[in-house]
Amino acid sequence: MSAQPVVLALLASGLSTRFGGDKLMAELQGRPVLSHTAAALQGRTLTARLAVVGTDQNERRALLEAAGWSLIDNDTPEAGQGAALALAAEAALARSAAIMLVTLADMPFVPDAHLEALLGACRGGADAVLSEAGGVAGPPAAFAARALAVLRRLSGDHGAKAALGQLHNVGRIRLEPAHFADIDTKEDLARWNAARPRTRRQRGRKSTG
Repeated sequence: MSAQPVVLALLASGLSTRFGGDKLMAELQGRPVLSHTAAALQGRTLTARLAVVGTDQNERRALLEAAGWSLIDNDTPEAGQGAALALAAEAALARSAAIMLVTLADMPFVPDAHLEALLGACRGGADAVLSEAGGVAGPPAAFAARALAVLRRLSGDHGAKAALGQLHNVGRIRLEPAHFADIDTKEDLARWNAARPRTRRQRGRKSTG
């Protein structure tokens, strides 16, 4: 049986309104926040790596292109996460994706093992599988092809939650709270730089022997 087409979608067009500057290009442990999230599943063969990014977010675009991502233009990033997710779903459908895995560009601590678990659960028959920490569910998330037609109709800043009521089989996989963290403010960034939790790239260098 041939492998199912899997598209990895990175939502990277947010406006950083709470940060006061471009949070995705701010330095986290010696490199931009975006470079950490752009490293997701680097060693895995995927049908496509798609990054939704604003047309005038030039530094982000250059970093993502250098990292091998195909860019999906978001002309209206102010429309919010739901609109960005709709663009990703549309692009995934155009590539005949069986599963779309969605990550957020401001969540640099999610382990690749968790992303693989989301994919595995979605292959098991779920319409969607969300991450959960502390009773809160959200991205990263995996969506089966049958869910993409719903996601492509999203708008505004409600994300996938606005579509979940139209899906029949939605699962959740626990994620450690520290891995569920995002970077929203300069205080968040300073706290995580001081705490120095393991980033995706650092976990990838850890010996398994």
